[in-house]
Amino acid sequence: MNDMQQTAGQPAPDCDACARTGEAAAPGSVQPVSPDAQLWPPAAMPPGGSSEPVRAVCFDEFEQLCRDGALACLRELRSLGYSVSLLFHAPSPGWYVASWQDATLWRVAWTASCEVAQGLFAHLADEIVQLCGPDLRRIELDARNTCLSSLVAQAEAEVARLRDSLQRAATQSQLAAARQQKTRRDIVRLDSHRIAAQTQLTQTLRQVAQLRLAASSPCAPPGRPLPGRK
Repeated sequence: MNDMQQTAGQPAPDCDACARTGEAAAPGSVQPVSPDAQLWPPAAMPPGGSSEPVRAVCFDEFEQLCRDGALACLRELRSLGYSVSLLFHAPSPGWYVASWQDATLWRVAWTASCEVAQGLFAHLADEIVQLCGPDLRRIELDARNTCLSSLVAQAEAEVARLRDSLQRAATQSQLAAARQQKTRRDIVRLDSHRIAAQTQLTQTLRQVAQLRLAASSPCAPPGRPLPGRK
């Protein structure tokens, strides 16, 4: 909610919409109405003992005063599309208290008493605070829901990433196990080849040794085959 702002000597802003009650009145005049008139809530009227009358004002008249720059806004409260202003009309002299909803004029009252005008302004300011209560709650809940939705989306994305990581890890584990099995088979096969090659090498070296021995003899015994021959 915006803080209350006080301004002096500034004309009130123009109103976008007009709700007409009664006949049009000349600028500066007021239309007397009963305290329970729809233009002004009874709760906002001064106590029965007050000697200062409060009159509801025709919207056309008030908007004309705004356009003429005849009103000085001395106090104003704005919050969530609601606003209430305390304005002074020097020619009367008198005080106007007006409220708006979404930039549309809602209620206007006039009084000659500054004290009564301030009381009316305080009443409408309290009313705005109460009216904004549900809106504030709605805004907060909407923000919380948006935040929760974002957290849920992040958590779901994290779940998807973790599942993907686990799947990839499981795939790599399967590939590693298959690789180990193939490696063991290769080891068995290569070891068999090694044993066969070692046996062949041993036999060949033995034959080489025998042939060298035979070659180094002065003469081979007759009828005896050379080593390595059958």
